[in-house]
Amino acid sequence: MPAIVLDTSLFPLVVSRFPSTWTEDDLTAYFAAFVALHAREQPFLHLSDISRAENMSKAGMRKKAADFMSVERGRSERLCKGAVQVAQSALVRGAITAIQWVTPPPYPHAVVASWPEAIAWIGTQAAAAGLSLPPATMRLST
Repeated sequence: MPAIVLDTSLFPLVVSRFPSTWTEDDLTAYFAAFVALHAREQPFLHLSDISRAENMSKAGMRKKAADFMSVERGRSERLCKGAVQVAQSALVRGAITAIQWVTPPPYPHAVVASWPEAIAWIGTQAAAAGLSLPPATMRLST
């Protein structure tokens, strides 16, 4: 099982779950899974659980994320109808802010401290985009 999980079982909601730490190879594999998701050419919403993340503050990881977002920007803009990150740590929220400052997402986005906030935000974005979420979405948790 990959260190970073990209779960499409609730499509059009895509859920990423980040462990406490991961390697650059893990991040590369995660980005490859995202490229495959984009290749489906179907609109989606993205919820990232980064509440356990400890190495988002590493400059190399931030650069890799910013580079990926830059390369995939066109497909992300067309396909992603909203993305929300769950991050309880102020340090992790700061790292996300740094990444998004370098490469702002071309879609609606938010950083929240809890899963209930994330689910509510995703529901609003789904309605705005005309996407139907599976009922199981409401039962998501950490």
